[in-house]
Amino acid sequence: MSLALTALVISWLVAVGIAFGRIPSPLAYSSERSLHLLPTPRGGGLGITIAFLSVSLFAGAEISLIASVVLVWLVSAADDWWGVDAKTRICVHVLGATLLVALWLPAIEWGWALVALFVVVWGTNLFNFMDGADGTAATMAALGAGTLAYLAANAPLSSALSSEIFVLTACLCGAAIGFLFLNLPPARIFMGDGGSTVIGFVLASVSIAGSIEGVWHPAVPIALFAPFWADASWTLARRMYEGHRPTTAHRDHYYQRLVLAGLGHRGLLVWVAAWGAISIVVSMTLHANAEVAGVIRTLVALGFGAVYLVVSHIATKRPPVNLLLNPRAPTALLYDLFAVALAWAALFWVRFNSNFDSANYAASDVIRSLGYVLPIHAVVFVSMGLYRGIWRFASLPDMWLIMRAAFVAAAITGLTFLLVRPDSFIWPRFVLAAQPFLLIILMGGARMAVRSWKEHRLYGLSAIRGEPVVILGAGAAAANLIKQLQRSELWRPVALLDDDIAKRGAKLHDIFVAGSLDDAGLVARRFGAQHAIVAMPSATHQERRRAVQLAAAAKLHTLTVPAYDELLTENDTHARLRAIELEDLLGRDPVELDTAGLNQWFAGKTVLITGAGGSIGRELCAQIARFHPARIILLDISEFAAYDIYEHLQQIFDVNRIQVYVADVRNRERIQQILAAESPSIVFHAAAYKHVPMTETVNAWEAVRNNTYGTIVMAQCAREIGAEKFVLVSTDKAVRPSSIMGASKRLAELACMSFSHSPTQFVGVRFGNVLGSNGSVIPKFRKQIDAGGPVTVTHPDMTRFFMSIPEAAQLVLQAGLLGTPGSLYVLDMGEPVKIVDLAKELIRLAKGDEDAIPIAFTGLRLGEKMHEELIGATERFESTRHAKVRRVVTDSPAALDLDELLLWLNGNTPPNVHKALQRWIIDFKPPSM
Repeated sequence: MSLALTALVISWLVAVGIAFGRIPSPLAYSSERSLHLLPTPRGGGLGITIAFLSVSLFAGAEISLIASVVLVWLVSAADDWWGVDAKTRICVHVLGATLLVALWLPAIEWGWALVALFVVVWGTNLFNFMDGADGTAATMAALGAGTLAYLAANAPLSSALSSEIFVLTACLCGAAIGFLFLNLPPARIFMGDGGSTVIGFVLASVSIAGSIEGVWHPAVPIALFAPFWADASWTLARRMYEGHRPTTAHRDHYYQRLVLAGLGHRGLLVWVAAWGAISIVVSMTLHANAEVAGVIRTLVALGFGAVYLVVSHIATKRPPVNLLLNPRAPTALLYDLFAVALAWAALFWVRFNSNFDSANYAASDVIRSLGYVLPIHAVVFVSMGLYRGIWRFASLPDMWLIMRAAFVAAAITGLTFLLVRPDSFIWPRFVLAAQPFLLIILMGGARMAVRSWKEHRLYGLSAIRGEPVVILGAGAAAANLIKQLQRSELWRPVALLDDDIAKRGAKLHDIFVAGSLDDAGLVARRFGAQHAIVAMPSATHQERRRAVQLAAAAKLHTLTVPAYDELLTENDTHARLRAIELEDLLGRDPVELDTAGLNQWFAGKTVLITGAGGSIGRELCAQIARFHPARIILLDISEFAAYDIYEHLQQIFDVNRIQVYVADVRNRERIQQILAAESPSIVFHAAAYKHVPMTETVNAWEAVRNNTYGTIVMAQCAREIGAEKFVLVSTDKAVRPSSIMGASKRLAELACMSFSHSPTQFVGVRFGNVLGSNGSVIPKFRKQIDAGGPVTVTHPDMTRFFMSIPEAAQLVLQAGLLGTPGSLYVLDMGEPVKIVDLAKELIRLAKGDEDAIPIAFTGLRLGEKMHEELIGATERFESTRHAKVRRVVTDSPAALDLDELLLWLNGNTPPNVHKALQRWIIDFKPPSM
């Protein structure tokens, strides 16, 4: 104990000196492997090494071992400071392991010597692989070293080597804990290679030495460090199989993916500590059952590592954030484990005829068997997601999950007993077979009781209140909606309507399907309802539009459950009920994204969005946040817009991983400074002046400079820092442009396509108008309707392509993922829509009658087309992997001299901007001035 305490104090003092700058240390830097964002000293290994070496030398550790540790530390510390190539480091590790095996363990056979050499070299690098997040490596080192120290101190046959193993592990345990005080999230100091390799080298050395000396079976350290070696080994094997170089930095370890999937550093530390505790239980169990065959124990240890991999893989898909960060979840877990123990003990009691004094039964049998049963059930319950739900909302799916978890846990328990075959207690087969059934009653009954109590207490009187409402649609969304409305004081569902004949007369949560959608008026009068809710989020927009029209014809005030893409980040349907919008009537079918591909593209990377405060930029930020980037960088020329999107984004994304810049994309020096500081891997350039009439006259040159020169500046700066991909957000107005806005965006397209596509790949994406975007016609029409009219439309035959803001942003991301270097893509905009029809729909939604507000026609404005186009005369479409994203192929690519273009853009304002642009854009047809 004194050795560990001494090492702890020394390690802590050195760590404090490094953290507060009293002792020099290299700073952490951002890399593909590191999960740390801020520059923090990464010389914490110095404290660990000094504490370990000084205390172990004082305690009489073997000089050959100390010399090997020093050798490994020297090359690792050099790597921290100046960088050392991987081959050199591995060679030194092999040399240190050879000295250790030859001098510290000279009596072993050559076969064991080769095994020892491999184990030590692999173990040396193991902790180096796994130290990318705060506290993880030090926690596992402290738990593992402490357990090995305990086993060495209690070895039945003490020897000089077992005594030395105790000294080494006790010193290392104390040193790791001392460092850990400053490494807990948020870390004040990082370990660095100089600490992680020393920890790995020492733990691997004592593990192999203890196995050879007979202090423990090799299965014990295998099980003890299973979470680390299983993660690292599997990741290395998988990456090599996929063709990656072993020395290439990455973020593919399960622990890294868990952090990026939303667990964070604190959650990961709890995860590692919990698995470390389970590892101790497994390893101690294997150690205690010495009578079990060594092969069986080794297989159990290896199987435990496999279990960790399976659970980790599931967790990366559905991170157990609720259990690790929600204080109520551990309470639920404790109750369930109490239920496990109660069911197990009760069935023992029944099995032996309710006789606690039976010669064949003793309380010790229950207690010893629970040492296996409780950890197995805890792992199964957590890994199967029992604690993601809330008891007050427990339902049939929760009961099915409890049933599966109970039987899976029972099966694993029985398999464990068959493999280990413990003879220190009895485990009747009756108890094993009957326990899942009783457990389901105890666990499910508690959840149902809590729900019943909560609902009676909170909602018991609400059923007699609320406006009657008819629900259109009788699917899953309607079922969820009814459950929520039955708790509401505002609404009382009275009937369902659905066109599916098979559902007619059926009940959904005690509400009848009273007819088809055509019966809306009749059913509403029958039940006295004046309101309807359209609950058809997964239906096509044509089906939703028909439902709205039928409800409107029945003179019902109509609300809607949001469409599928609006529910991506929100599960509370009732909270999101809203009035029918134009998007519901003119909307489009949901976009099917390549979610796996987008997640792989964005995860762990820094993404910069220009024009982040605009309609498209804002939605891009929200959509990108779903795919777990390392950082999101917001850039906008407007301080208010930048602040507004920052306030919105921090509600759905970690505020520490957002950075906001107010900057003009034409300011090259400022843009270079930003990109050099942030090093984004992906840039979405959405910044543009886009209001056609505003850019046609006195602001024409400003629009050209912003839209074209700003794009070139961003693209060149992105290339300078080696960004992976640059995605230009363009417009359908760039096709055979008739306006300054369209011509300037077309020139930006040509400029991007003219760049060399190494190291940065340049991709352009065109689309038309988006419903409700800043400066679009929809907000203008709404203001005119609110003012009593008239609603002004330029021409009765004018058409435009429209799509929703979420769909546009999602397809821009999809095009960016698909985009090959130098390619231009067009989004499927569907059929063009008459502007006058939009005006009529808005008037009808607002006033109930499209003739309630007059419509006035004002004539085309400067630069406006009657009809927009998606491709030019020399362009054609080419299909891609995504049905709604098409590649534009140009039969005669336009040549562009970038140097000459930059000279023109940096020159004086041309006397006639329209005429000057015709030099660069041949098919630009400006209006006569």
